[in-house]
Amino acid sequence: MGPRDKMPELPELEWLTVPSSHVYVSKVLRHCHWTQGMEGDLDSVHVGFLHQEVFKKRAQTLNHESAKWLVDDLTPKEEIVPMPAGCLHATYRDVEGDRRYWKIGQWFFPWFTTIPGFVGDGPLGGHAWVPVDDQRCWVFAFSWHPTRPLTAQELSGKSAVAAFHAETLPGTPFAVCNEGNDYAGPGAPPARQPWMRSPTCRPRT
Repeated sequence: MGPRDKMPELPELEWLTVPSSHVYVSKVLRHCHWTQGMEGDLDSVHVGFLHQEVFKKRAQTLNHESAKWLVDDLTPKEEIVPMPAGCLHATYRDVEGDRRYWKIGQWFFPWFTTIPGFVGDGPLGGHAWVPVDDQRCWVFAFSWHPTRPLTAQELSGKSAVAAFHAETLPGTPFAVCNEGNDYAGPGAPPARQPWMRSPTCRPRT
C-alpha cells in the first residue's frame, strides 16, 4: 500500500530470504475470516483426524514412521511457548524405543504461520493469511527448502508440495473446490442438501 519507493523491507522470514529456486508460492482468495483459516495452521492436532486417510496411506505405501505415529496417537501432548513476535506451538507423542516425536510450528504476528514439518529432507511449508475484509482473505501458501532447490518431483502435481497448494480455476484466484460446488470440485455429484448450496460461486464485489 502506498508509494512503491516508501515500501518497507520484507520481513526476514526464511522463505523470503532463500533463492527463488528454493521456494514455491501460490495465492488463492478464500471466503472466510482470516483468523478462521489461520486457526487450522495453529492446531496441528486436527491433522490426525481430518487428514487421517492421507497419513494412513503415507504410512502404508511410503513406510513413513512419522505418519504412522501421527495416526496411532490422536491425543498428543501440546505446549505453547510465547515469543517476542508470536509463539511456538508444539505437540509431542511418545513412540517406540522411549523416543518422543515432536511437531513444531510457528505463528509470526500478525498472520504468518509455518506448518510443522515431517521427518526427512522434504520442503517446509506455511501460509500468510492476509485479510481483505471480514468475509474474505488472501492466502499465500509457500513451500521452501532452506539449503537446496526444490526438485522437479516436488514441484509436480503428484507431490506433497502440490497437495499443500490449492488448485485454482484457470485465470482466477478462486479455488477449484469452492462454496459453489460444496468444496468437492466441479466434477462432484450434486449435493444431497440443495439448501446448503450457495446460489453462485461468482466472485463477490
